[in-house]
Amino acid sequence: MESYWDKLEFYIQQAKLDPVSKKRLLESIAEFKKDELHILIVGACGCGKSSTINAVFDKDVAVVGYDVDPQTRSISVFKEDNLFLHDTPGLGETLKKTKSIGKKSSRSYKRSGMMELL
Repeated sequence: MESYWDKLEFYIQQAKLDPVSKKRLLESIAEFKKDELHILIVGACGCGKSSTINAVFDKDVAVVGYDVDPQTRSISVFKEDNLFLHDTPGLGETLKKTKSIGKKSSRSYKRSGMMELL
């Protein structure tokens, strides 16, 4: 089975880019393949965080809401190869809830030894 990174390399090679840009992108992909890559997806409620994760993985892995109620209630992690996408609840519903999500995210990433990005 073709890995996520193999697919991405194929798309870059087929893209209408100048040779220098292609080389830089492919070199970056080679670096990303060496270690785990964690990306925290953050945004307002209903802005498409879960849909973005599904688009990146080109399959339905994250549950997407189709009404006004928030779908993602806690941080969820989706993994393919060494790429980890962290889906978060929507920010901005209330100031209290947004601060709570930030604190939980911060504690979670400190425990895992990852660099804090928040």
